[in-house]
Amino acid sequence: MFSRIRSYGISGIDGIEIAVEADVSPGLPMFHLVGHLSREVSEAEERVRTAIRNSGIPLPPRRITVNLSPAGIRKEGTAFDLAIAAAVLCCLGVIEPNGLEEFTFLGELGLDGTVRPIRGILPMVIASVKAGVRRIFLPKDNVREGRAVMGAELIGVTDLKELCRLLSQRASIQGEFFDPLMFEEEDLPSAEDYGDMIGVESVKYACMAAAAGRHSILFIGPAGTGKSMAASRLPGILPPLTMEETIELAKIRSICGLLDPSAPFSRRRPFRSPHHSVTPSALVGGGANPRPGEITLATHGILFLDELAEFSPRTIDLLRQPMEERKVVISRMKGTMVYPADCMIAAALNGCKCGLYPDQRCQCSENDRNRYLGKISGPFLDRIDIGVEVPRQKIRPMHQVPGRDVWTTANMREKVMRALELQQERFSSEPIRYNSEMNSAQIREYCPLTPEAEQLLERYSAGGNTSLRGYGKICRVARTLADLEGKEKIDEMVLSEALSYRSFQRKYWGRG
Repeated sequence: MFSRIRSYGISGIDGIEIAVEADVSPGLPMFHLVGHLSREVSEAEERVRTAIRNSGIPLPPRRITVNLSPAGIRKEGTAFDLAIAAAVLCCLGVIEPNGLEEFTFLGELGLDGTVRPIRGILPMVIASVKAGVRRIFLPKDNVREGRAVMGAELIGVTDLKELCRLLSQRASIQGEFFDPLMFEEEDLPSAEDYGDMIGVESVKYACMAAAAGRHSILFIGPAGTGKSMAASRLPGILPPLTMEETIELAKIRSICGLLDPSAPFSRRRPFRSPHHSVTPSALVGGGANPRPGEITLATHGILFLDELAEFSPRTIDLLRQPMEERKVVISRMKGTMVYPADCMIAAALNGCKCGLYPDQRCQCSENDRNRYLGKISGPFLDRIDIGVEVPRQKIRPMHQVPGRDVWTTANMREKVMRALELQQERFSSEPIRYNSEMNSAQIREYCPLTPEAEQLLERYSAGGNTSLRGYGKICRVARTLADLEGKEKIDEMVLSEALSYRSFQRKYWGRG
């Protein structure tokens, strides 16, 4: 007897339909799985057979063949166990096969027949609903995650016995549906506030510009001046995630097994700060069986690279293409994976190995500094929109320091939100959302300069101070600064501020 059951796997961050076909026929007793399978899928043969037997269902001595189609796509994970078991039980007459085309089956089986939770439920449920199959059997522990998908009916099961009982009484099946309250999380204020950083107004203004236009930013200066503090407070001045962004980020976390059961759909923007010993595949994704990296986990949020010069030069340069294309393409013999990388890059860097430059106490020679800073390539620096120096502040006893600066996270966020509203209106008919995403044609249309600003930019460009990419970045940052100031045109003052954010290359690297 033959049966076909619908299930789903993962390709990149999306679900992909897999047909589980089973045939039980007379012959030498065996259980054989085919269909370009990974090791964990091949091992489903023993899991399913033992789970059926331990659920009290007799498994007659027959030749059982199961094919996971299409055979040209490599199958990974343990999500197919429940579908394989259901297909076999259909062939044995335990489950009535009529009408099963309206269900999707997802879940891993334990040897005792229990249905265990799996990774990647969210993208699989989304793909099933898009395909028109809205009734989905899945592990009970994954139901809450699946309820984020509008239009899906989630039927949670704990073991094979319950699955057989539900399918024998299909008219009485009642699943769970979309829960809009999952996305109504209160926008709590950040515990870290820019008001705790006394002074450094220029640094805070640069942070506002970076957040408002989604620009990459580099903090450079002596050790202990607040570079990491400024970066860690960036999420507090960003708006909460939209529902679409929340779902996309939850899909990524679901695939990686990082979804927090207590708050699976948090509206807070991610802040990822990998250690400088991170491997290339851990940062941008990849591996023998490709998985998303840190830059993908930071999608719609911030990827912070602290102590930038301590990273491997090869690792840093791997970020160059994702910073431009906002995606990571990983090609292997098994196929090509595309992961999103739409995040803000923030980095912190000391001016030398001892961390004191440009302080007079720095004992590093010019060659020492060049060797230290030379780990960061020019093409990577050219992709930095905003470079800001974080100066050393005068140290005063804690009880003499004012309680809070006027530049607080709340005040800065108000200005950022106003600038974002201007961008939303400006790009309402465009496929982009932020100033940092403008192409050459959009720069010409949306970045009008006053005559004085045009002359200043011409003088700057004539001196060979920037590349064509750097020229575009200056215009994009200037547009964001004008939005923060509420100016329709980019004037000389705004442009001067944007040009100052490129001066770090000349001071520390002697170029740009």
